[in-house]
Amino acid sequence: MSIKNIGTNKWGVCVDIGRNPKSGRRKQVRKIVNGSKKDAQDFEVQTRRDAHKLVRTDRTMTVGGFLNDVWLPSLDVSEPTRFEYQKYTTWTVERLGAVNLHELTPYQIETTLDELKAVGTRRNTHRTLRIALNYAVRMQFIPTNPILLLKMSKAPSTADTKVYTPEQAQGLLSLFHGSDIEAGVILMLYGGLRASEACAIEWDDLKP
Repeated sequence: MSIKNIGTNKWGVCVDIGRNPKSGRRKQVRKIVNGSKKDAQDFEVQTRRDAHKLVRTDRTMTVGGFLNDVWLPSLDVSEPTRFEYQKYTTWTVERLGAVNLHELTPYQIETTLDELKAVGTRRNTHRTLRIALNYAVRMQFIPTNPILLLKMSKAPSTADTKVYTPEQAQGLLSLFHGSDIEAGVILMLYGGLRASEACAIEWDDLKP
């Protein structure tokens, strides 16, 4: 917000009123106010109040509509990362998509996540939804993020993680040598990628 004197009893006022939900760009209201500086300050206060009321009036947005039509298109991430977000988002939308975004509760999220038995998958889904709902708060779709009231599952223990020996790695490469998926196996082996990440790789992602 800024108030500048631009002449006798004339003030230029610029008020930030949040961001556009779809583009993420900052929204501003600009006006020249005739009168005292207090008149300009009163205009600034009232404009903020009116803007706050406006962002709370649209309560028709569903969880699915927000995730698919607002959050995912707003992401500026690599294709592998987008692929991962899309995967966990699709699972969430299948179960919570019809729920009104303003009415989404911690209990609904928790009972939905309880369907996931694999700890790693549950953590990744929890993390994806937390990031998405944080964006919903920043864009003023909702006042608070309900998932922040939940505890994230503990990370799976790596004590029993098995790692290929050099001999086993060479044997794996020999097994798939000349096959259609040889390049994917090499990417996963040397890059530590999951199968889904290797499948989402594009030429632009491979930098020398």
